[in-house]
Amino acid sequence: MRWKVKRVVSIAIALMLLVTVSHAAEVTVTIPEQKELLDGKYIVSVDISENTGFASLQLELFYNENTLTCEKVIAGEVVKGMLADFNPKATGERTSAILSVAGISNTTENGNLATFVFEKPKKGNPEIEFVLVEMMSADGKKVDCKIKVTDNYGDFEEEKDSQTGGNVWKPSAGGNKKPGEIVIHEDELKIEVTFKDVSGHWASEYITQAVKLGIVSGMPDGTFAPDREMTRAEAATILWNMAKKPSAEVELDFTDVQKTDWYYKAVAWAFEKGYIKGVSDNEFDPSGKIPREQAMTILYRYAGEGKTTEALEKFEDKEKVSEFALSAMCWAVQNNIVEGVSETEIAPRMSVTRAQMATIMVRYLKQ
Repeated sequence: MRWKVKRVVSIAIALMLLVTVSHAAEVTVTIPEQKELLDGKYIVSVDISENTGFASLQLELFYNENTLTCEKVIAGEVVKGMLADFNPKATGERTSAILSVAGISNTTENGNLATFVFEKPKKGNPEIEFVLVEMMSADGKKVDCKIKVTDNYGDFEEEKDSQTGGNVWKPSAGGNKKPGEIVIHEDELKIEVTFKDVSGHWASEYITQAVKLGIVSGMPDGTFAPDREMTRAEAATILWNMAKKPSAEVELDFTDVQKTDWYYKAVAWAFEKGYIKGVSDNEFDPSGKIPREQAMTILYRYAGEGKTTEALEKFEDKEKVSEFALSAMCWAVQNNIVEGVSETEIAPRMSVTRAQMATIMVRYLKQ
């Protein structure tokens, strides 16, 4: 009986040791919505729970300085009393905010480790990345720690930082979005219409938002020309603007597109990527009009050609949709990017206007 009791006690002790070994602290990084402000400031907080004890710590938060401006880094209550060093705008290959703390003994408190205070975000992708560079105990051992990132800009994928070896959590592209693509910030889009021919137009809100995002611009005379038909060159340029004007490696052989043309870089990029094609082997037709089905096909290719269950059954003219554009039109309708010109007509061959194209792009970005 004593042997059994001793065995039970031994097993219990062994289990307790296993629990102790597997126990790890958890660091939570909270990245709120861009419009969630506190006293006009955008706050990213880092907290710790299940703290097993640490004496030194270094956190680094990388960000896009064109979108975010870090004003200060505040040490949390957990590390108060430790020696601390801050840098809200460390420069290197990328801008980052850093907190480093050190003490002579372990702290086992739970709560806030750091608060990163930013100005109200500007338009664009914040490109936030969190790195736990170091967490060490007083005896110089690395502290076992789990990281949890709560973010509303996208999902996060765990990687290893090539320089520090720390864990990095990078936002991956969500939905149909492309990495680096424009991210809509609703508060930044609430501006007044400035084009004299847009006020009272059905698409005025979308036009204003598209202009604010830098996707499309007005005409030289101060108008927007919302009802003018969109050209192929303009369509390529809008897509290029939305992708933040990437460079192309190809040189175009089209006889009707010259390097001096304002749309050359956009057309070269869109053609290289396969989003838009020429009307023949040697002609692009930059001034040609874009039918609705072609506009949706260009955007569909750019978005990655996702699957769709839409069948366009409610539209009586669905048979007029070209075979090459069918999946694209179904995808666009299913995702509320495009609507019918009436309850029963999708009008695939009708030319897209500048107002309609601005609306389509803003709807795509708001998915």
